[in-house]
Amino acid sequence: LATRTITVVVTQDATAVTSAALFVATDLNRQFRVGDQPIYTIVTFTDTSNIVLDRAYAGVDNASASAEFVDFYARMPADFGAFDTIWDVTNDRPLVYAIPRHDMMRLDPGRTQAQDPRALVDFDVQQSDGRVRYEWYPHATAVRQYPMIYQARPQTLTDSTDFRGVLNTRTDVLIEGALAKAALWPGTAQSPNPYFSLGLSDRHQVQFEKKIQSLGLRDDDMGLASYSDYPWARWRAGGITQSDTLLRESDASIEDYI
Repeated sequence: LATRTITVVVTQDATAVTSAALFVATDLNRQFRVGDQPIYTIVTFTDTSNIVLDRAYAGVDNASASAEFVDFYARMPADFGAFDTIWDVTNDRPLVYAIPRHDMMRLDPGRTQAQDPRALVDFDVQQSDGRVRYEWYPHATAVRQYPMIYQARPQTLTDSTDFRGVLNTRTDVLIEGALAKAALWPGTAQSPNPYFSLGLSDRHQVQFEKKIQSLGLRDDDMGLASYSDYPWARWRAGGITQSDTLLRESDASIEDYI
């Protein structure tokens, strides 16, 4: 969404923020900032006159504060596991991801840069629903689209889960692997493990790997998959060349840009 600025009423040490009916429902989960104050997330949209922040406002009381509503963070889908790729369709370039948060604290601690994002920085996992969040850097001021391909994380199995795939009728493979692990543990002085035997563990492990190999062949028969790599070394340095701030702070050489 595009960045917008409205006048609000903020109170020190309070999470509630009010306005003259200027809030909209899409403000929920967006970020809120007044001037150079810290960045807050809107966790509750009560109505067009009332919202609630994720933590108490640290600034001073202000009955006519100019507040900026921005998408600082990218909130991932509930089944998000890891990025495969994400790209900027407007500028036709891939985005860099998996950048440590502390690196950005050295580059731009105040998050003063505002232009089309070139990177996704590790941020946090929301306690409310367990969703992963990344920080856009720099943060966009206009409407943009960033399609992505990601790996879904495995579902949580329960007793009633329909267990699909090559292992659904081969519990013996799982048992073989478990026995290999069990025979590795000697136990404690008070409760020694009667199954402990390194030789026995090795035999279980050999059988386990043979069974896994046979299942791999069966899995390929069920769903063929191919993989080819791209010559990433010929790609530009992940958009870093387009940012004066990132370029100055990087150790990239001219060979990285061609």
